[in-house]
Amino acid sequence: RAINRHITEAKIIAKYIKDRNKIVIDEILARGDYDYHKFLMHAKLAEKKIPQPTTYFPLNLFNLKKNLKQVKAPLVVKHIKEMHGRFIFRFDTQKGVLDFFLQNKKERLGRYLIQEWYPAKKYYRVLVLGGRVLGAIERLSFLAKNQLKIPLAQRSFKTELTPALKNISLRTVQALNF
Repeated sequence: RAINRHITEAKIIAKYIKDRNKIVIDEILARGDYDYHKFLMHAKLAEKKIPQPTTYFPLNLFNLKKNLKQVKAPLVVKHIKEMHGRFIFRFDTQKGVLDFFLQNKKERLGRYLIQEWYPAKKYYRVLVLGGRVLGAIERLSFLAKNQLKIPLAQRSFKTELTPALKNISLRTVQALNF
């Protein structure tokens, strides 16, 4: 509990326990890569009331079914650790999500998030350094329905942010302690 302030100590303890073949509740923490856990980031953003998609982190089949009742399709399922658009899937039905998790429960439950789908054609990547927004790019979303597979270099453009988006970017960096 309350490991955010003591992540290093928590990882040491989890590794020590796991190395002695004891049960560690948070397998991600036991593997030592908890810092970049996407659900932890979503929890921090929600706590600071920063807008984001509704996000669930099903740890078992019961939670998965419960979560699927709480969010409407289409849905996005993404791995908690991967980056660069890898292991992100869009499903048009709850059944599609359920089937995805049932195909390989051990490898998927507790390792993938479920999020509501925003039908945005674009999203932003923002560079913040020293408490200042230095720049931003606008990207065409590759999860948009019927979107052609366009190389990243051809779907990214330099852009100017509105004051509201700059504010959200700064609040996000602060909330995540980046």
